Amino acid sequence: MSNPLKVLNAKRDLTENQRKRVMLIGSAGSGKTLSICTLPGKKFIYAFDPTVRETVVGEENVDILEFLPSHDEADLAVQTLKKGVRDPARARSEPKQYVAWEEDWHKRIEANFFDQYDWVCFDSMTNFSDLIMARVMFKNGRYGKQPEQADYGAEMTVMRNVIADLTNLSSNILITAHVEMTKDEYTGRVHGQIMFTGKNRIRVPTKFTDIFATMVEESDKGGAKFLVRTVPDRLNPVVRVSRTLKSKGLQDIEDVTVDFSQDLSGQGVGRFF
Repeated sequence: MSNPLKVLNAKRDLTENQRKRVMLIGSAGSGKTLSICTLPGKKFIYAFDPTVRETVVGEENVDILEFLPSHDEADLAVQTLKKGVRDPARARSEPKQYVAWEEDWHKRIEANFFDQYDWVCFDSMTNFSDLIMARVMFKNGRYGKQPEQADYGAEMTVMRNVIADLTNLSSNILITAHVEMTKDEYTGRVHGQIMFTGKNRIRVPTKFTDIFATMVEESDKGGAKFLVRTVPDRLNPVVRVSRTLKSKGLQDIEDVTVDFSQDLSGQGVGRFF
């Protein structure tokens, strides 16, 4: 029986996939959401961060759909890490934001809704993971309590499944995620860590062609200067760019500050694509 799989030669048979899968990682206020506005073409943003609308307001080629926790889902009572030690919680409604997003996602996929967009973006995955965790804990009967190992494991699985489905889209995709500084308990070295759960900090980045670390610093001319790192360093070990972007001669650190008096499309990070 012949082998049905065809071996492809990397030079003769392969071309680089033109569909971009981009990830922006960085601290709050470092320009991740604004960078979405600079991407060429029409953008659709699933917004899980309440500050997204303030950043993109006025942009003609940006559509957003928000999924934010409601007040009825909030638990503001004091609780401790000690089991059963907490103040009484008020009645809370069932967390349904993740379920609402999932239903919306499937409907839009089935209707080929995203075909009209050049970019589909998730901002931010940090807050998206909170929606997943709230739903997981509700289903596990621990909503309003401290998460346990089983909750973390379930949240990780859902996140990986979402990323796998997202990266199969025919559109270009971009996600944002926050980074926190952490100290290695063995070496004592400080490094940046994406705010994903467990091994998803390693697994999720493998799905993306280009990963930039966003930074902001004070400009010599006053105000803020926004930067992205394009090569890995100790603080941002997962950063990398595709072969196509490398051929454009990107510097290790690129200035992506935008001029708000001009059209944002094609400025900043957008000029790389």
